[in-house]
Amino acid sequence: MMGQIKALLRERGKLTRRQLARHFSMAPEAIEPMLKLLVDKGQLSTEMLCGGGCSGCACASEADLTVYELCDTKAENG
Repeated sequence: MMGQIKALLRERGKLTRRQLARHFSMAPEAIEPMLKLLVDKGQLSTEMLCGGGCSGCACASEADLTVYELCDTKAENG
């Protein structure tokens, strides 16, 4: 599954946790541990779309705001 996640990110670039979960027909909470493991291994990087961290604002959920990207994307394309 983690290989499939990396392949999808390689193909499409940056995706949110919700987009990834939807692609694999999973709940965002179900895919989160796999994404965390890939981040911890240094294979994915994350970025928050909301600079304020969404403490108390009316933004979308964190699943819509956390973007994942392969760490090796720039090395492969550069």
